Amino acid sequence: MMTTVLSIDVLISTYGPRVSQLFNVLHDIKENVRYVICHQNFESYPPDEALLNRPDVIYIKSDTRGVTKSRNILIKNSSADIIYFCDDDVTLSDSFDKILRAAHSEYSDDAILFNIRDEFGEYRKDYPREVLNKTRFNIMSVGTIEISIKGNHDPIFFPEDIGAGTELPIGDEAIYLSQFLNKKRTIRYVPHTIAIHPRESTGQEVSKVSIYSRGVALKRVFGRLSYPLALLFLFRRKNLFKTKEGILSAMVTFFSGVYRGK
Repeated sequence: MMTTVLSIDVLISTYGPRVSQLFNVLHDIKENVRYVICHQNFESYPPDEALLNRPDVIYIKSDTRGVTKSRNILIKNSSADIIYFCDDDVTLSDSFDKILRAAHSEYSDDAILFNIRDEFGEYRKDYPREVLNKTRFNIMSVGTIEISIKGNHDPIFFPEDIGAGTELPIGDEAIYLSQFLNKKRTIRYVPHTIAIHPRESTGQEVSKVSIYSRGVALKRVFGRLSYPLALLFLFRRKNLFKTKEGILSAMVTFFSGVYRGK
């Protein structure tokens, strides 16, 4: 009896000349795996013909700006059983397809999260060591390249006014995942490494913009509960609020984001 191999779409957002580095992301052709690429700022940076000629590549040009708009275009053009969100500067694990299929076959959750290591083999952050159900209280630091979802006919989209390339560069992943919880869908973390991401590219410089953006994201994820939680967030994630203006200025900026977030 033949077993159907679950199909996988690896959704890759790229911008301008960065399209040239996608050969470092793509593996040799794998069964039922496609790479769906959205290329923003493409006019002066045509992709290599070898990329376009691959049978497992779908290439989409877009004149939009902002990574969340790119990801939403990719979601709309995906039809696989499993979707994995990828960036143009990662190295996928050798067996990423087997990891994705095994996790989505074992667990019925709508979103399954994995861990990421740097080029030295170190974890990018302090990940749990065991399988873990995710709630609103532990999705605030999830990165996009940790996320995979089951394909379905009722897709959830990223907020397009927040994320890299917008005036609010941080928090889109948490808002995206919170929408799963709003719709009574479940999220699970599985302790397997799905990809490698360069250490020097991890994190983002702390600034008033990033602090304000985190406040907006907290409000959208927790609603009215965000006000008391903001103090706890400030206390537990102090490193995200260290600026030359001082902690008091950071607090004012953060609470301004919480207050104005919607």
